[in-house]
Amino acid sequence: MTVRTKLVGTLVLVILIVMAPSFYGVLKLTELRDIVLYRQSELATAYLSLARVQNALADLDRSQRGYLVAPGPQQRLEVRQALSNARFDLSQLSDIGYGEAAEQVQTRLDTLEVASARIERLIADDDPAAATAYFDSLRTVYVRTESLLERIGDAIDGKGRLDARRAVEVSVSAAQRTVIAVWISLAIALALGLATIGNLMSPLGALREAMANVAGGSFIAPENLPYKRSDEVGDLSRSFRLMTERLDELDRLKAEFVSIASHELKTPIHIINGYAEMIEEGTLGDVTEKQHDALRRIGEQAGQMTDRVNQLLNLTRFLAGGLKLEVERVRTQDLFTDLRLAFEILAEQQGIDFEIEVEGSAPAILEVDRTRVTNELFGNLLSNAFKFTPAGGSVVVKAAGGDETLVVRVIDTGRGIPPEQLPYIFEKYYQAGSEGRAVGAGLGLAIARQIVDAHGGQISATSEPDRGTTVEVILPIRSGSSPSDAAVSV
Repeated sequence: MTVRTKLVGTLVLVILIVMAPSFYGVLKLTELRDIVLYRQSELATAYLSLARVQNALADLDRSQRGYLVAPGPQQRLEVRQALSNARFDLSQLSDIGYGEAAEQVQTRLDTLEVASARIERLIADDDPAAATAYFDSLRTVYVRTESLLERIGDAIDGKGRLDARRAVEVSVSAAQRTVIAVWISLAIALALGLATIGNLMSPLGALREAMANVAGGSFIAPENLPYKRSDEVGDLSRSFRLMTERLDELDRLKAEFVSIASHELKTPIHIINGYAEMIEEGTLGDVTEKQHDALRRIGEQAGQMTDRVNQLLNLTRFLAGGLKLEVERVRTQDLFTDLRLAFEILAEQQGIDFEIEVEGSAPAILEVDRTRVTNELFGNLLSNAFKFTPAGGSVVVKAAGGDETLVVRVIDTGRGIPPEQLPYIFEKYYQAGSEGRAVGAGLGLAIARQIVDAHGGQISATSEPDRGTTVEVILPIRSGSSPSDAAVSV
């Protein structure tokens, strides 16, 4: 499944989950509407039927009175029509749900119908007084019938109130459940979204970290990348692994080439230097002053080439893990005495003020590779400082003690390093600015960093253009390697 398919599927699921409460709310609102409309229609029909029964009962009473006063076919027909209308409306009330009360009223109507027939017989027998007396005796039946109709009206009102209460309960329940459903759906949608984001961002984060490691020079593909995934992230991880393997192979071939080339260059350089010395010493004949000067320059350049070839060899050995440290216990003061002796002549030649300050907090004894720390670590740092500090400037080495460490700062007043170039000065072959490219190969600081890393220390630099650079080195007092049994030199 591709990343696009996963994202689209997640989006569809989130939409469906979020819309589910809306569907539920619509259903409940539809139910509520049906209740209101049905009950409204039912109550209207009940009230109308009840009113018609009451009107029919009033018509029956009036028609009976009219028939007693002026008997005739028309009045008799009105009496029968009133009874028929009352029975019809009672049947509607019974159909709506008021059957028991309607049956009781129906019984009273049957009584009134029988009474109407008897009144008609009495009128036919020409006995209006008896008919009137009998009609008056029916007043109780009319009153009870009216009472029954009022009870039906009360029942209709009660049912209306119940329906209204039910509608309120349905609306409140629907609102509460809709709110709960909305929160639940949002929680599910959030969990689904976070799971999808995690499913994508976690491997991408690992891949980004691996790419940063490759950018830092470590051409090793980590094992925690999702190589087995079938989507674009898996394809990218597999491509990244192939790329790192090829970069590692190219780096190894480059290191082998540099190592072989360095070894091959050393022999002709030594031969050139040897012939130059023989000619300068007069072994091959007399040499003029100008030739002496040229031969001295040849020797100096051959020496520089030898130093750079040795730097290449040391760096490739460090990177390949083939350059081991010869750790020994060294007096800190002796270490800085060696540095002073090595660079004070250069400082005088270039007119630079050179100082080494060792504070009392500095540890007395270190476990380090004395030669590499002196020549290739601090030697490279001081060479850079003198190289880029003009005459009249200063180079200061300050040493102090830290938490089981020696902290050394090499401070110069040179031209400084631009801020955008500062993060890269410890990388191989990197030189800050055109002046740096003209006077070096860009290996000194890289070798210095490798030596510091090999001792388990830290190195960093700060700089301000035209104001100078400060390189800080932190070395642990005790090395992780076992020191040699060599005596401490005094």
